[in-house]
Amino acid sequence: MLGQTLWSAAHGGDPDAYVAILEALAAAGAKIPERHVPVNARVDTWLAQHGSRAEPSWIGNPNSPRDNRNSDQVAVRKSSYSVFVAI
Repeated sequence: MLGQTLWSAAHGGDPDAYVAILEALAAAGAKIPERHVPVNARVDTWLAQHGSRAEPSWIGNPNSPRDNRNSDQVAVRKSSYSVFVAI
């Protein structure tokens, strides 16, 4: 649940609304990760205050290290993913 909230916060919406959701999830016992993909300034600040640090070299999620493929391959992958999400 926390991971989906971070993904959603990174892809738009009101950062303060996502911080409120994160606070509720943390209060309910959600584990704050030690490291996270950069989300946005407001959410990253909240996460830092709760012991998590942003890893700028990560993309996607904490289990997806940055692609080492060339930029054309990455652009195709991102484009395909965006279409999948839109459907």
